[in-house]
Amino acid sequence: MKALDALEGRHFGKPVSEDLVERYWAIPQIVPRDPILRILDAGAGDGYIISKLKAKGHDVTAMEAAAINIKHLKEKRHTCGSS
Repeated sequence: MKALDALEGRHFGKPVSEDLVERYWAIPQIVPRDPILRILDAGAGDGYIISKLKAKGHDVTAMEAAAINIKHLKEKRHTCGSS
């Protein structure tokens, strides 16, 4: 899911509640920078949360089933230094 799609209130063509959108954006803000954590993001979408958590120094692993999102994750891996 692209972050912009969440703001527009749709995910895979289905409506998304404002509450879900708020929680989606809040995740990187509530995870502290210290201590450094090992995090598994199952259903990683386009990697928005991963990129924010990696910027805080966390060791983040993504799991994703949707081919389009895997493509986005691979592109982000090269731009944000993920492995």
